[in-house]
Amino acid sequence: MNAVRKGGIVLLFGAPPRGALVSLDASQLFLNETRVQSSYSACETEMRIALELISSRRLNVSKLVTHRFPLERIADAFQLAETGHGAMKVIVEGS
Repeated sequence: MNAVRKGGIVLLFGAPPRGALVSLDASQLFLNETRVQSSYSACETEMRIALELISSRRLNVSKLVTHRFPLERIADAFQLAETGHGAMKVIVEGS
């Protein structure tokens, strides 16, 4: 939450287990005018199946990564991801 600019949006995505709770400092949400938005991506069963397919190598996802950037070129990575010219998945790798 501290990395979001004033007026920014925090996007929660993925498939948390049922009953999962998130603890937020509500006063900081108001002071920074931060919005929290959820996004449905998959249910627990779908995530489990996808992870099994990937870990068993029945599904090769490495071809989805079209570009890799070192951390020093993170600005270039964000620019490419934003414009989307020939990019599907852009990865930034730390040292």
